[in-house]
Amino acid sequence: LCSADPAAQLGACVQLAALASAGIARAHLERFRCGGGFARVTALLRASDADLVDAAAEALARLSSTCSGHLQPTRAYAFDGGAVGAQCEVTVQQIGYDTAGTGYAVWTSALLLCRWLCAPVGLACVRGRTVLELGAGCGAVGLIAAKLGARSVTITDNQPEVLRSLRAALRLNGLEGVAGVRVASLDWAVEAGDNEHVPELDPVVVFEVISESCEGGLQPDDRFEVILGSDVVYEGAHPRLVVATAARRLAKGGTLILVMTVRSLKVHAALLSELEAEPAFKNVRVEKLESESGEFALPYLIEGGTTMHSSHYPGGISLIRADCSSS
Repeated sequence: LCSADPAAQLGACVQLAALASAGIARAHLERFRCGGGFARVTALLRASDADLVDAAAEALARLSSTCSGHLQPTRAYAFDGGAVGAQCEVTVQQIGYDTAGTGYAVWTSALLLCRWLCAPVGLACVRGRTVLELGAGCGAVGLIAAKLGARSVTITDNQPEVLRSLRAALRLNGLEGVAGVRVASLDWAVEAGDNEHVPELDPVVVFEVISESCEGGLQPDDRFEVILGSDVVYEGAHPRLVVATAARRLAKGGTLILVMTVRSLKVHAALLSELEAEPAFKNVRVEKLESESGEFALPYLIEGGTTMHSSHYPGGISLIRADCSSS
């Protein structure tokens, strides 16, 4: 997995999948996790080689299924916003990659965005505002926003099992039934009017999960003062879909805030180009965030499991903010 050769990486993923199918002892899984194994395999999901992506996904699915009995079903994260910021803790529901895809983990970008929100600059953005989280996954960012005093928070995703897990996370954090806090289904392709990228989901499963786990989808006229997203752009179509969704759902005068691990410089550049070209947005600004040091560092949270430091990514980690035109 440490090799730069795609063929070697593919072979390693195939071997991992076979080992996981045969059964791996808990101690071996723990060593693999602590050594950054899960993070390395997960990073291969962003590879340009389709066969390598498929092999990495298969390895993660089998590893996740194997270790599901060993992992704690929940995990708590604490964030300290400093002397004039806020201290906040959230508990997320952990599920397997085989059912949740990339939404199974709390990624470095989500941890950094949570830490940023607890700082004075982040508090000023969300307190008393209506907030939408895109591609929530485990939902840490939306949960933090709700606990920090947002007027309302809508936590969205499009994967059925992720939506079910998000509902459980509301219960874990004492937010179930709290006015203004909800889980909702949101498909970026539908928002962008792009039928080509609408995923093929079992309609029966989607109906069952939405019925029990969230309050359906958004209404056509739902708009939000703040839209948050972490690691929501990692494929070629994502820049256009995410920007179109944000442009449609952001209220006039609102702010889009994204934290992105820059795995692909090309995809990151495409995201910035889409934002600059979208008439709804103005004042697009980008800054780098550091997880090892600096104001928003969180080295104590990143343990080499399913998260990695900013220095592990080709373009580091970017904080992107864009304002919606008030006209």
